[in-house]
Amino acid sequence: MQVAISKDGIKSVAWKTEKNEGPFTCPGCTGEVILKKGKIKEHHYAHRPPYNCPYGAGETQIHYRCKREIYEALLAHPKCSDCDIEKQLSGVRPDVYAVISSARVAIEVQKTTINLNDIERRSARYQMLGIYVLWLVAHDSPNLTWHAGEEEWTCRPKEWEKYLHSMYFGRVYYWAGGLSVTPYHFDKFQTWVNESEWYDEDGEYRQEGGYYRDARALKRPIKCPSNSIDIAQDFLPRKRRVFSSKNWSVPECNIWMDNLDPWWSKK
Repeated sequence: MQVAISKDGIKSVAWKTEKNEGPFTCPGCTGEVILKKGKIKEHHYAHRPPYNCPYGAGETQIHYRCKREIYEALLAHPKCSDCDIEKQLSGVRPDVYAVISSARVAIEVQKTTINLNDIERRSARYQMLGIYVLWLVAHDSPNLTWHAGEEEWTCRPKEWEKYLHSMYFGRVYYWAGGLSVTPYHFDKFQTWVNESEWYDEDGEYRQEGGYYRDARALKRPIKCPSNSIDIAQDFLPRKRRVFSSKNWSVPECNIWMDNLDPWWSKK
């Protein structure tokens, strides 16, 4: 976590706080937390063991850095106001919150441990609060693998990446530093099935292959031609209607989404 409550009852951001302002307590469980301020790792608070509190669980150094850079960039942006980090709202706590061009925006930095039900629940809650949500991945690209057979890059999106892909009309946002994000579209990826021939147990001649088929798990990632876009400059508020597939259901929600035309349709 990057926010705690000081001995004076003040919300204290880790990199703006000194240890002598403690002791500090967790905003969630009110247990004692320790301010970690080293020269290499991002400044943050950690629970003093033993503890049993989910607040801040699963956050990594890249997660901390992503939140800090976005928060500081929004503070300095002329279109933004009311910026906050780990803001306590009714039923949700966005990583970063701001009013951008009069729209209330919650920025959620995705954890690899989150489940789809949690994304659905929090997105629906933001809808009730009249807040637009942007779900980000704290890496600059999907996990890419070179597919030698077809001579192109592929990726194997996790379930939550595919869920966000549905929520944002065919794109997932990967953090590139500051307010810059790189959108990717996951397109179908086709693999070549080699020809084979044989005789079955009845002596009948059989032949198979010699065609392309859609891969089940692999996708072809298509990066936005602009490479990166700005959260405050290139996004706008949009309504997302309920969308259901055989695997999940995206609730009606308010999303903070780029203003680009679908770049993959031009491929």
